[in-house]
Amino acid sequence: MGPDMDLSMSSTFKTVIIAFSILAGAMSLPLPGGAAGPAVQNKDEKANMEKANLHGDGIHDDAAAIQALLDSGISCVALPAPAKNYAIGRSLRLRSGQTLRLEPTTVIRLLPGSSCAMLVNDPAETNAHDIRLAGGIWDMDNANQGANPFHPEYASDTKYPYRKYGGEGYSTERFEKRYHLDTFLGCAIQFYGIRRLEIRDVTVRNPVTYGIQVGGLAYFTIENIRFDYEGPRPHRINMDGVHLDGPCKFGVVRNLQGTTYDDLLALNADDMASGPIESVAVDGIFANDCLRAVRLLSAESRVSDITIANVFGTFYSNPFEFSQYYATPKRGDFGRIVIRNVFVSCGSHPEKPAWEGRPLFVMNDKIDIEYLAIDNFHRDEALRAVPCFRIGKSVHIRALALSNISLRNRTGNPITFLDHEGVIDRLVANNLDVTEPKPASGAGTVGAFITDGSCPGLKF
Repeated sequence: MGPDMDLSMSSTFKTVIIAFSILAGAMSLPLPGGAAGPAVQNKDEKANMEKANLHGDGIHDDAAAIQALLDSGISCVALPAPAKNYAIGRSLRLRSGQTLRLEPTTVIRLLPGSSCAMLVNDPAETNAHDIRLAGGIWDMDNANQGANPFHPEYASDTKYPYRKYGGEGYSTERFEKRYHLDTFLGCAIQFYGIRRLEIRDVTVRNPVTYGIQVGGLAYFTIENIRFDYEGPRPHRINMDGVHLDGPCKFGVVRNLQGTTYDDLLALNADDMASGPIESVAVDGIFANDCLRAVRLLSAESRVSDITIANVFGTFYSNPFEFSQYYATPKRGDFGRIVIRNVFVSCGSHPEKPAWEGRPLFVMNDKIDIEYLAIDNFHRDEALRAVPCFRIGKSVHIRALALSNISLRNRTGNPITFLDHEGVIDRLVANNLDVTEPKPASGAGTVGAFITDGSCPGLKF
């Protein structure tokens, strides 16, 4: 639809809505992963869809019409494919028992100067449950929103005013039990405090900061998420993929794809919301020239019973990081963590060609790790001769198991396999295809060292 045409909802678009409503009411539309749910189920719901004043022209604000559908009590709002794209100027709010569904290629874009999250769950609702989002390309259009709220030095990235996140006196070190939805974080999608949350088949495009931020969850699925962060904003910083804040328990994060300019996945027990992160399975991370694959953060709350599998790509900072991050009197608390099937190497920095990078696995700050197993890790390195593993001087690991690991060094400089400055009570190292002349460095201590001798130079 061109700018010189009638921008009110055309009869053709009304017909699309009516046809879609009738079709959806007549059949159960499958969700990814095998689940199924009716889109619009009864006569009243179909009537509501037909009356919705949706424009879908990419110019007029559709937020009120979409929110009216959600407020009507329809259990599943399935938006039809628009003539161009949906445009919203304020946050959409989901409540318990609701599903919002879009076609995978349907674009919903934040209008210039809106400077708000695109989708949240209603913060007025307590004990939220059974909220689902499926589909859509959620385009925050970061070049036309407020500046990064964490970095006033980059306020010139946009013509819209800088606003600090959290209001007067706020600090992320408070470790609160909520998000400050009344102020601008720069995150596209935010959910907090939900039992049974599902986010599937979503693309996040050009957020100001995080793509998806969730916390306070029990029984959740986040899968088939794509990140398209290649917009024109000059400084690519704090642009995480999925931010999982504590407390969270019993969930799966699966099939994350695309380059992000901070943590592609963050499991942060103590950050903008605080509490243990436990019993989470991560399966499938795919990225090229991304800052980091996974951050695990504990300032004091426990992170335990975590599996991370099938990670592929190149990363310009480091693929994995365990840290406390915040300087609290307590120590970071990591329990049982298993990482396996990792095929990674160093990547190129988007703004700093001379960037030196960091070791691929970094364990840093004041943290305790009860049990860490890294199995089937393979590195074919041609870019930077940084160590494979670094253990900081304030790190204590009770048991560390390294197995089935290969290192192919094509940099022309030696690579340290394990740079160790901390304390390891028990280290097991088996089937290491590492031929570096000096695979170990550092003044750290190892209590019991059990090895099959596959890397003779690995000595402590």
